[in-house]
Amino acid sequence: MDAFQRFQAASLFCPKCRQALPVKEKLLLFLPDGVLYDYLCEACGTSVGTRKESVPASGLLGIKPGEGGPGPSAEAQRRRKA
Repeated sequence: MDAFQRFQAASLFCPKCRQALPVKEKLLLFLPDGVLYDYLCEACGTSVGTRKESVPASGLLGIKPGEGGPGPSAEAQRRRKA
């Protein structure tokens, strides 16, 4: 079963080209529980599918759940005070 948990498509059916063609995988979104990838047809660039890779909540940025992200940068703090 582990082999199918990291499945990546090499070719998918493109409705615009009306045939199965190679696809490119593009990072689409960072989600709270993983990463979403978009599959694009190499011939015409049409989106033909997505893939979600689940990542533990602390795995994306090294932030523990409920901890929040890093505080504002020094530059942002100076702008707020001005």
